[in-house]
Amino acid sequence: MTFNEIKEIFRTPAAGYLATCGDKQPDLRGWELSHVENDRFYFCTSNAKNVWKDLTANPNIGYACEKDGWFLRILGTIVVVKDKAEKMRAFSKFSNDVKGLYKGLEDTELEVFYLEHGIIKYTEGSEDPYQILEF
Repeated sequence: MTFNEIKEIFRTPAAGYLATCGDKQPDLRGWELSHVENDRFYFCTSNAKNVWKDLTANPNIGYACEKDGWFLRILGTIVVVKDKAEKMRAFSKFSNDVKGLYKGLEDTELEVFYLEHGIIKYTEGSEDPYQILEF
């Protein structure tokens, strides 16, 4: 599978799980991967949540989901979006459910971040072992 084929899987938001490394233990939360743009996997959260503390203390994450019959794990180090135009573009592509959690771009708690480099482990159905793709 190519990176472009993986990006096509994420043409719509994907419900999955985000893993962070907390103080002493890993933590896992239900999460939505919003979209892929410019070879970046986009997410968002509130800076008032404990997950934000985890992300800023240790920006290495794992995201896992099943989408279109594929089981995928995406691992890497987050990059926080600081550019307002990029943040606006990303926010416009978030699902309505996620957008509804925030007051819009003026919401001071909204943080947008992405994975730009890392590895993707993937398999179709029950096929084993996972294949690995660097991005």
